[in-house]
Amino acid sequence: SNFDERYAAGELKRYSLAKRKVIELMRSDKNVYFIDMWDASGNDSMGHIDGVHPDGLGYFRWSEYLLPKLQEIFYSSCPKLIEKINQDGRRGLRIEWSEPHFVVNGGYARVHRLNDGRLMMAFASGSNGNICFSEDNGSTWTPKRAVFFDNHFVERGGVNVSNSEFTQLNNNNPCHPGRIIYAANLRPKGNRSSVIPYSIAIIVSDDGGKNWSSSRVIHSSKTWSEDVVKGCYEPFVLELPDGTVQVYFADETPYYSEGKDFQNISVIESNDGGDTWGKARIVSYTEGYRDGMPAGTVVGDKVYIAIEAIGDSARFHPEVVSSSVFNSWSDIVYGDSEYRFNPLQVHLDSKNIYAGAPYLIQTDNYLVLSYQSSEGGSEPNTKHSTMEVQVCPKCEIRNGKFVSMRAKTRPLTRLDQSKEKALWNALCDIGNDEILAVSQWNSSIFVTRGKICQE
Repeated sequence: SNFDERYAAGELKRYSLAKRKVIELMRSDKNVYFIDMWDASGNDSMGHIDGVHPDGLGYFRWSEYLLPKLQEIFYSSCPKLIEKINQDGRRGLRIEWSEPHFVVNGGYARVHRLNDGRLMMAFASGSNGNICFSEDNGSTWTPKRAVFFDNHFVERGGVNVSNSEFTQLNNNNPCHPGRIIYAANLRPKGNRSSVIPYSIAIIVSDDGGKNWSSSRVIHSSKTWSEDVVKGCYEPFVLELPDGTVQVYFADETPYYSEGKDFQNISVIESNDGGDTWGKARIVSYTEGYRDGMPAGTVVGDKVYIAIEAIGDSARFHPEVVSSSVFNSWSDIVYGDSEYRFNPLQVHLDSKNIYAGAPYLIQTDNYLVLSYQSSEGGSEPNTKHSTMEVQVCPKCEIRNGKFVSMRAKTRPLTRLDQSKEKALWNALCDIGNDEILAVSQWNSSIFVTRGKICQE
């Protein structure tokens, strides 16, 4: 080492003495906290100038290390202040929700506006993927129709069609104008992943949803030595301005192959409107953790993908990763990347709150994010979570980031969180800064219209 080890030993001795004194003080004063910073600069000698004083990288590591710990203190000690911040945000910006109404029995529903003005919903019901349509912005819907069938791997036990998602290509797409690409996760029935791999598959329609192709697997995980719930999940379909089609998904495969329980966000691309697909590339990954449930949008020349992230001191919470639309995701967005950020004005990364399954859209003037929150429920998980939505004006994007989402509201105001849950939610822009919130309320799909208002 280039550093004086005797001096370092003295520093550690003084540090340990100070730590003991503060811990003693904590026993008598609940407003005193100790955050152990000994290794906060990193132990690779790159985070400090002389072994003690941090350099630029060291200060960055400090901020990444301190933020969740300070937030944990803030959440546990200042609930009234947190509520005041939320109230102040709601005064300037709010969402006015209509009464939710039932659409159909099923789950994991996604809604997008088609090029002809109709809304299309894709969702799971039974073991198949289904669709229905609305011509009045979600007030009424056609009967459900199964179009994505569970006819893969029948001889090995079959699959369930899960995690429905879709997009319709623009009418000026250079290869297949107006094609609807419906993606889903094929999950082995009975979790028999020793004989059937978890996969991402698509079907397509070139006539506005009347007729559909047979399903085609475009990415597969692996079969394992035993039946485990491990593979790839949660596809999200996005068309870039140049007509490139991307399918994002969460992937455990490269890590579970090594006996690790980690997960990344990956993407596969088609440059011919969905006819052929390239190999998977990693979009984001945090060493030792799990990035999951991608959903996003393109604003200007940036791709923004909301993900659920997790850490040592935080349960699942929303983060956003970003890239240029030109040569997107040429570099992996790691946990300490400048292209990863928390979009919320009041962060939700906490040990006490689960806030997973984010969904990000844009309206004419706003960015809107939903997630499922356990706050107010009996446990910090999905057991009694409900849909929450936050919003910020697009004009608040600075240096490629938006970090001021606020005006937290819950579309399903009548949900009883002591015994009910609303999960796997989604949003749809329906014009004039109005949105449609879509939720699996218990085992049924409900929609609610919301109007974004600014005082």
